[in-house]
Amino acid sequence: MAPITVFDFDPHKLPAEILKALGLIAACSAQTEDVVQMGIAAVLGVDLEKGTAITAHMSASLRDDLFRSAAEIVLDDLDHLDELDALLDEVAESSRRRNDYLHHSICRIVKTGNCFLTKKTARGSVEVKIREVTAEEITRDAERIYRAGLNLMRFYGKTGLEDIEIPEDRQDRAHKTRSARKARKKT
Repeated sequence: MAPITVFDFDPHKLPAEILKALGLIAACSAQTEDVVQMGIAAVLGVDLEKGTAITAHMSASLRDDLFRSAAEIVLDDLDHLDELDALLDEVAESSRRRNDYLHHSICRIVKTGNCFLTKKTARGSVEVKIREVTAEEITRDAERIYRAGLNLMRFYGKTGLEDIEIPEDRQDRAHKTRSARKARKKT
């Protein structure tokens, strides 16, 4: 009888280097998402705060579509539009890798300590794919995401999109929140 492989899915028992790499990929991804949101605000011609109001809860694919559509209206240089397409394609591809790590389980084999990514899908039929994963691989993908964001920032500098206004003198809007307005109506 063949020996049984025991997989441990307890995230608390993942090696520290895997957890560190997962944290890095999450942080790099968040930063790159902020860079994309900044670019959307710039092409829409709104300050960063208004841009955040528009994009904060959008899915990545919706942000991508909005950015490309607005850029097509605002940017006149066709080479810049081609470059932006390539940069956003890289952001999207590198983000798919991030999703693999952060939306699927990572387990380890108790006996060897090797870690595996388990990817489950159910699009028409259930499929489970499992592949070995290392901290080095996750870190490489985190750096790819980080570079995608940096390259986008460089593009902003080249095209004048870095001149986005960041409101310094935020007016107090606490009295305008939904809960504050509701409380006002009660009195």
